[in-house]
Amino acid sequence: KFTFITFLAGIAASVLIFIIVFISLNKRARYTFDLEKQEISREELELIVRERTAEISQINRKLYRKVSELTAMEGELKKSEEHYRKLFEQAHDAIVIFTPEDEKVIDVNRRACDLYGFKREEFLGITLSTISKNSVQGKENINLTLEKGYYHNFQSVQYKKDMTEMLMEINASVFMYKGRKVILSINRDITDRILKVPLT
Repeated sequence: KFTFITFLAGIAASVLIFIIVFISLNKRARYTFDLEKQEISREELELIVRERTAEISQINRKLYRKVSELTAMEGELKKSEEHYRKLFEQAHDAIVIFTPEDEKVIDVNRRACDLYGFKREEFLGITLSTISKNSVQGKENINLTLEKGYYHNFQSVQYKKDMTEMLMEINASVFMYKGRKVILSINRDITDRILKVPLT
């Protein structure tokens, strides 16, 4: 009987040890599997980060290239504006830029200021009707210029600041200036030329 009980106790102990070892191995296996899953997730995450970083770097390179191109274009545009501004200011004839709807002067060159006797700040904002002897004819000339896009070699009597009359030979054309439709008028004083013509 003692031997039988001892045998049963040995079996029970063996089973208990087996269960303990199984549970321990199972826990270790789960732990190892979880670590592998975490490792896989980490690798996937690192791969995604690398891919996104590469995409962002590529986008940044394109943006830097575009900014460089725009900067270069802006520099060229500035040079071009400076070049045309010099031509505008150094022109021998008076140049007046005005809005056709209200005849308001929005830009003039140095020659126009000298010819009409106005300072630049005085000239800007005045209307052509105030310096034109025949404002009705002036309006008709503006309409003809708008209709054709240009109007060449017509004459108009205009006033200096001191109200001295000048006979002007005018070439006008329509163009866009700072996003607005305007008329550029190139005015040449031909008063002396006409007065010097001998009477017959």
